[in-house]
Order: sequence, then C-alpha cells, then structure tokens
Amino acid sequence: MIKIIDNFLEKDLSKYLENYFLEIPHNFGHSSLGLDKGSPFYQANLNPYDPLIKFLCLKVQQQVEHKLGFLRDYINIHYSNMPGDFHEDDGDTTILLMTSKTLQKGSGQFQIQLHNDITNIQSVDFIQNRLIIFPAIWKHRGLDPIEHATPRVTLAFKTQKV
Repeated sequence: MIKIIDNFLEKDLSKYLENYFLEIPHNFGHSSLGLDKGSPFYQANLNPYDPLIKFLCLKVQQQVEHKLGFLRDYINIHYSNMPGDFHEDDGDTTILLMTSKTLQKGSGQFQIQLHNDITNIQSVDFIQNRLIIFPAIWKHRGLDPIEHATPRVTLAFKTQKV
C-alpha cells in the first residue's frame, strides 16, 4: 500500500526546506543502481544527529503505526536528463518528502511498481510538501523534471521496523 500525505509540514518549514537542501553540499555521480550503473544525479547524505533532521524524523514517525529505526536520511537532486532507475531499497519502509517546488503535471513523477509488478505502476506527481510511504522492497524510481534548470529535490528516509 502507498500512503500519500499532502501538506505534510507547516508551510513556512516547507518553504525553508526548499532552499535549505539546495544550499548544503551535494555530489554528482550517485545512481540508484550503484557505482558505474544507471543514470547519475546529485545526492547528499544527511547527519542523523542534526536537530532539523531529528525533528523531521519525529514528524515522519507520527505518520506510521509502528516504531521506526532510521537507517539513512539523504537528499536526491535531479535536473532534466537525470532520471532515476527502478530499484529496491534496504530496510522495511521507504519514505520520501518532496521538498522543491511543485512541478507541472507529469514532470518529475515517482513511479512505484505495486508488489514489484512491472505491469502495475502507480505514478505520483511531484508536489511540494508531499510525503510518500511505501514498502522498501517495491521497485520505484524518480523521473527527471521536464522543466530545464529546475531541480527536483527529494528527502529520503530509509527505515526499518523496530
């Protein structure tokens, strides 16, 4: 099951994150499939002890019925011609927060293979401040934005049940 929550964070915090994640150092060359495989894009690992990240993890925890252990928190930044590749994640649950500006319909969508069925893909439009929660074993990818010079920034939480 995919859970989608719009307007996840308070409006001012959402606006703050839009700029914050573009200002922290990030590196080019990350791929959903690992080194030397797949389409490269920008990525930055986040400090799990940073007070802002701890607060965001607390907010995420409130959206699920079981206790979460956070394995990794990081951002992915995609521009046009930087699509992601279908992949599974480690852990039990993948949680994604769309932090950059809302993209036009069909641009920068997330695609999730329900139960890993390639014929059953759910597309989720990229809307700022939208949170998506789904099983980590379901293959998924983030598509690149159609808009040129416009980033699609996603905060990813990789979690496991505790």
